[in-house]
Amino acid sequence: MKSEPRTTAGAGGALTGEASAAQALERTDSPPDRLTNCVNEFCKGLLATFAPRVERQAKGFRRRVSASIAKRLPPFRKPSGRPKLRRVTLAAAAYECQRKEIEPGHRKCIDWLRIARDCDPTFDVIRCDYRRRIVLKRLRDAVHARLHSGAPD
Repeated sequence: MKSEPRTTAGAGGALTGEASAAQALERTDSPPDRLTNCVNEFCKGLLATFAPRVERQAKGFRRRVSASIAKRLPPFRKPSGRPKLRRVTLAAAAYECQRKEIEPGHRKCIDWLRIARDCDPTFDVIRCDYRRRIVLKRLRDAVHARLHSGAPD
């Protein structure tokens, strides 16, 4: 029993299993597709520019190119960690603004009460002094954690 060469059917014809990457890129028997043409040109450019690297480690090169493309095309990964609260973002901006006013001498100190009233609409509703202090402390801690964490915003 003779075994025939393995073929993979494409959109318009068959390719032998031994076909090289260059022959696969040169295939013109399928109808012209702008995306396919663009991808073919991109691949030709990569193969021409990074030929020694592809010869040395083809699998690793392919994996790196695929990962790089996946990063730049949607759907994008959701940022890790806890979602940012709008009131903390507003409070951080107000804090930075007040800090800039201190340097030239327009302001003596940071007015956290004003920041809390501007950024948290429920702050004025709180009547218990102890609870207000706790909310103010948490807001102040969240702003400092946001600004001094070292993570980009």
